[in-house]
Amino acid sequence: MEKGLGRNTVIAELVKSPHGDLNTYLPIATQAIKEQAEFYAHLVSWNQRKGQIRDAKVALPVIQLTDSAHPEFTENAVANLMLLDPRNLVRAWNFADALKLKASKDRLLNAAVKRYIYAREENYAKWERTVLQHRKSMKALYAKAKVKPSKDIYGDILFNRKYPAGSVLAMLSTLKNLSPLQAAAEIVGNKIPFLVAVSALGSKQKDPDVLMALIERMSPNELMNNMKRLERLDVRKVPALRAALDEKLSKAAKSKSNLLRAAVAEDAVEDEDLKSRLEALQEKKLDAGPRIEGDWLVIGDRSGSMNISMDGARQVAAVLARLVKGDVHVVFFADDVNYINATGKSLDEIRFETRHMQANGGTNLGAAMQYAIDRKLLVGGIAILSDGGENRFPVFADRYQAYVKKMDVEPTVYFYKFKGDSDVFTQNMRASKIDVQTFDVTGSSDVYSIPNLVPTMRTNRFSLVDEIMAMPLLTLDKILPRKEVAQNA
Repeated sequence: MEKGLGRNTVIAELVKSPHGDLNTYLPIATQAIKEQAEFYAHLVSWNQRKGQIRDAKVALPVIQLTDSAHPEFTENAVANLMLLDPRNLVRAWNFADALKLKASKDRLLNAAVKRYIYAREENYAKWERTVLQHRKSMKALYAKAKVKPSKDIYGDILFNRKYPAGSVLAMLSTLKNLSPLQAAAEIVGNKIPFLVAVSALGSKQKDPDVLMALIERMSPNELMNNMKRLERLDVRKVPALRAALDEKLSKAAKSKSNLLRAAVAEDAVEDEDLKSRLEALQEKKLDAGPRIEGDWLVIGDRSGSMNISMDGARQVAAVLARLVKGDVHVVFFADDVNYINATGKSLDEIRFETRHMQANGGTNLGAAMQYAIDRKLLVGGIAILSDGGENRFPVFADRYQAYVKKMDVEPTVYFYKFKGDSDVFTQNMRASKIDVQTFDVTGSSDVYSIPNLVPTMRTNRFSLVDEIMAMPLLTLDKILPRKEVAQNA
């Protein structure tokens, strides 16, 4: 993007989680649409399939609806919204209302939601399962789209809570009155989602038989989101429940649940064994993920009060060690440097090897790069974790240029910016006209995004952009074929 906003900057912001605040995406998304709408459109489609942050899947298509110049991109945005579950579709529509879209875009979104509803009404079983899990959201969609249920049974269930005898919904209303064994059998037999079952069970959810059924029915994402709840219910203290939870964690490692959820879950629980299991889950998911080419150098700031960047460097090194096909070198710097070879090592192993390092001294980024020159560490990518407060000479930019000249290679540079001193590093890099991709992790919650940021790094800074641009745009007819639309559409 020639006007200043790089494509990699957009990608970097995309994989960070705003923890529910969709407005966080507005500044960078609006600028991206203005400067290069085609890239943003493909980014919307790519993110819907490859991204792991749900907030981005909700917000980015909606923000694209603010663009009036490209009908093709508008349809792509609406089509991607129709891939959301009812709860997140309601969030998206409310966000669209807050942005005060043009009337034509409101009509387009309304028509698409009607098709979304009618497509589900074509199949009662599909509709019932949707209402079972998203009753409140489905009611909101019917109301906002001004849609009358196509059959009386739909209206009775949704608005009057009149359930057909023998239906799953009728059973759910009596779940708390059943014995623990009966309740457990109904949860498993009818495949009741975890959160739905919990809300219907009341205090009965604490019974071991019921807990076993709940664990069995948990999706990988529900498992990650509710680890703290399970810990409070003492599931690790009951051998059978502990075994069931371990089995679910093993299955979650092979699922599409995202790394951010696992990282947050690990931080939330107190049980050390459970923490280790969650960390192992993250590593297994990384092993199953896409590979990153090349050899890498991770540079971690261990100057005064930079313990957070030291831990960030350990995380980045551990993720790279699982993803890269080459070597991973780690240099921690202050006034002097400490080196470890992290190739093939786990986060636990890296933490153990660096357990005696302390954060103190000045910020001598150039020393880390000079170490790479002296050791002739040939790498294609560099990840720097620091506040950027360079206060020692020579500066990184100077030593980077010396490295390029001596090693005859120009590594891509990624900067994980932490809170601390003024960022002199970026100023020095800009003055030397050296390209650097910045990941801003200054927020207290942004550190959880690190496992999602690392897989976007490339030794070829354009390869991920090429992948995004190759992602096809969607049409509404492809997502919701017209043959599925009810006659009253």
